[in-house]
Amino acid sequence: EERSGIEQRLQHIASIHALVTENSRDVIMLADLDGRRTYVSPAIEGMKGWRPEELIDRKISELAHPDDRAKVEDTIRGLRPGSEDAMIEYRSQNRNGEYSWVEASLRMFRDTKTGIPSGILSLVRDITERKHHEELLLKANQTLEELAIADALTGVANRRRFDECLAHEWSRSARLQKPLSMLLIDADSF
Repeated sequence: EERSGIEQRLQHIASIHALVTENSRDVIMLADLDGRRTYVSPAIEGMKGWRPEELIDRKISELAHPDDRAKVEDTIRGLRPGSEDAMIEYRSQNRNGEYSWVEASLRMFRDTKTGIPSGILSLVRDITERKHHEELLLKANQTLEELAIADALTGVANRRRFDECLAHEWSRSARLQKPLSMLLIDADSF
């Protein structure tokens, strides 16, 4: 009877695990301490086009964009010395060869009996749309800043830009202990 109760609890836990991993929009991955995947949830197919079994035994960094690969590897290595979790944004290759932005939350997990680090749990979410909106916002802010420091009609730097330059030059003059000279010209009717 006790054995039956244990089996029922284990089946219940397994069904909860399946429910979470099969219905999560985020990809759940397990990897060894070197970053080699040992489990990939089915969400990977909808997000990146890969079948889970295609990624087993492949390193997490392997599909990172070449410009981001070292950052991913450094983050994984950084989990070992005692920092047990990290968050990283990088471009990851889709099955069709294109790259899209992902955010990965990495956490080292330990063997429940020995307490020795035994792997990495990674929750991965697609942030391509968010990165696109961040880029648009950055461009809008740059445009706004340009408008704020130049006359809209002539494109000539305005008083705000003058104040910024004066503060910068004043600081540099004080730091270098050099005099600062300024010439003001009233240019009406130009």
